[in-house]
Amino acid sequence: MKQPDNTRRKPPEHLPIILFADWLVNGQTGLSSMSIVSHVTGNPCHGFFKGLPNDFAPLDYGDFDRCVRLIKAVPLVRPHLHVMRDVSDEWKRIIDRFDELETAYKDTDGEDADSRRRFSTLLSSIRHPDNEGTK
Repeated sequence: MKQPDNTRRKPPEHLPIILFADWLVNGQTGLSSMSIVSHVTGNPCHGFFKGLPNDFAPLDYGDFDRCVRLIKAVPLVRPHLHVMRDVSDEWKRIIDRFDELETAYKDTDGEDADSRRRFSTLLSSIRHPDNEGTK
């Protein structure tokens, strides 16, 4: 007789919040980058969100820029980004196409409004594929 599988799936390993201390104090933070910190550390960040949900996905170039800056500041985040796939459908689509977005981000001239707008349109089309990139 086959024994039932009583093993439980081990929760994803969380990163220690202390790794983010310098970024939290000195970095450029935003709701989407703080959402990443919240989920990869397992800390709800109640003080920062002040009652808001912590599932904010980047809306535009500036938001994505802050997420990339977070990853540069704390490189250990990158292998943990997969946890964001479970946060929302928008995050799932962003993480599934993160390499494409990161390449487009690197090709964007952050000083040029048209360049930032093109990136934001791509990001919006990924977040909301049914709207074909419109906000």
